Amino acid sequence: SYSHRLSNGSEPTLALTMRRFAAADPNLHNAALQALALSASDDFSVGDVLEFKFGSELQTIQFMGRVTAFRPHGSADLHLSPDTVVEYSYATSRPNLRGEAEKGFDSSPADLSESDPRVSLLNYTTKVERAHHQEVSVSHRMGKNSLQVAAFSDRVANPSLTGIGEVSSVGGVLLPDLSS
Repeated sequence: SYSHRLSNGSEPTLALTMRRFAAADPNLHNAALQALALSASDDFSVGDVLEFKFGSELQTIQFMGRVTAFRPHGSADLHLSPDTVVEYSYATSRPNLRGEAEKGFDSSPADLSESDPRVSLLNYTTKVERAHHQEVSVSHRMGKNSLQVAAFSDRVANPSLTGIGEVSSVGGVLLPDLSS
């Protein structure tokens, strides 16, 4: 990945990620999961009132065939006062369970629970998990305390569950066992 803070305060970031997981079932031909992802993000502010963060990820996946996923994300913060912020955010992938500062090859969970892409096989067709998250929130700071009210809407298509056990493609249905 590469990022650089510009004189206007924005920090564009570009990242390229390649992943390869060997096939858990030696009887499955072309079942090794390979993924290539290109991510880009940026942020900027308009005075002290508006703050925008946005980006996207383009992922191409080879697993019993090929599939491509485009995942945009963004947020807009409106600072009504030094203590009150209204925020709208939109994301099309799983939420980060850890902060960006904690991410890295040396801090990845041992069980690969945060590994992308989230794929499964249904009727011998590769399916990619597609999630949409929209949220509106209002935050207000009162001294050392903060109060936040939020409303959100989530929609998930082709959910991919992970687990541990025997891997089989009987009937053309397969959930990858990334832990093996």
